[in-house]
Amino acid sequence: MSTLQTPYEVNPLLLALNLYYLVDDFLLSGARGTPRQNHSSHTDPEVVLVGLVIKTVCFARGHPLVKAEHSTTIGITTEGRMTEKGDCIVAVGCDKSPRDFQHEFKSFLRKSKRVEIELICSGISEKIVGSGSNGLSLDHEKEMVIRKSDYECPKTIAIKADKASIDLDRRLIDEIKTGKPVEMWISLHF
Repeated sequence: MSTLQTPYEVNPLLLALNLYYLVDDFLLSGARGTPRQNHSSHTDPEVVLVGLVIKTVCFARGHPLVKAEHSTTIGITTEGRMTEKGDCIVAVGCDKSPRDFQHEFKSFLRKSKRVEIELICSGISEKIVGSGSNGLSLDHEKEMVIRKSDYECPKTIAIKADKASIDLDRRLIDEIKTGKPVEMWISLHF
């Protein structure tokens, strides 16, 4: 069996971004059921876009001071410690902040109508669903915030979320409080 060798490394996010724009151009050109002028119906291909999902993962850990009692936000910080005032924080010591996301991922996040964030600790997981926004700057260097509202600031990675930290499964929060590793998968759906 032979392997394909290329003279350069392929960036999967860049490839996906190009695919996204290609599909977007195709859809805008008539594939939504409105054929362009000058094309007969028998030459237009039937295309059904099932979906495109772009994912990234962040690694953090829990902390004994995690309360997860905030009614409108969920926070994750790169800081290794926290205080009792941080009632939205669910994980510390995260290996990424919004500033650290790849440029292509940020572009997708801003365009995504459905953003799923899955928190996993000790085999217990919780999914939060929100959306991206063109107004997201994604340039904070220490914290990520998921918001129920549509408020945007440099920390915000998703708006209009269906859950805040108070809504998270208490079994998950109890595991996080022990200081165990926390995975945060961010999935962008198109």
